[in-house]
Amino acid sequence: MYRFHPRMQALKQMLAAGEAGELRFIHTAFSFPFNAPGNYRAFPQFGGGALLDAGSYCINAARWLSGSEPTAIHPVFSYSHNAIDLSTSAILQFGSQLTAHIQCSFIAAEHQVIEIVGSEVAITAPLAFTAWRDDSTELLIQRGATFERREFAPADPYALMVEHFTDCVLGKTMLLYPPEDGRNTLRVLDVLRAQKL
Repeated sequence: MYRFHPRMQALKQMLAAGEAGELRFIHTAFSFPFNAPGNYRAFPQFGGGALLDAGSYCINAARWLSGSEPTAIHPVFSYSHNAIDLSTSAILQFGSQLTAHIQCSFIAAEHQVIEIVGSEVAITAPLAFTAWRDDSTELLIQRGATFERREFAPADPYALMVEHFTDCVLGKTMLLYPPEDGRNTLRVLDVLRAQKL
């Protein structure tokens, strides 16, 4: 749903228009302190763990914003307890010029961010994944020593996602994100899980 937020749509359009130059680095992070032992996130048989929960956002964002699939995947750290991962980091290589770092955790402070570093511009999106209907959002843009802040009005990304789906069902528009997009995110998650187990 985060991709339907106007702020994230604006970020994607900036990258597609080449405003950042050639993409060099992407950093995506999603962490929060998790303390609910009865919650499904705490059970491996229900797909528990930080990677499958928060990490799926990070991987999806790296794939979406790069517009490509990783050519190499390297877990660099994983801390597990009771058969679920509590913190995982990984490096995703997208060809020879673009690297993405993903970071997800159930034992770190509330933190969400997407950072893009291009050959010309760096762009940061705080509160990247769960900006809600009452939250104003922003993009922070750095061009050398010049800083710009673009602000966006509150929006409900869930409602926007449902509206898009409804328009697709009614034949008013084409589906933005086909099922293969979700499967490709799952493939990266599976590779990471297989390497860290």
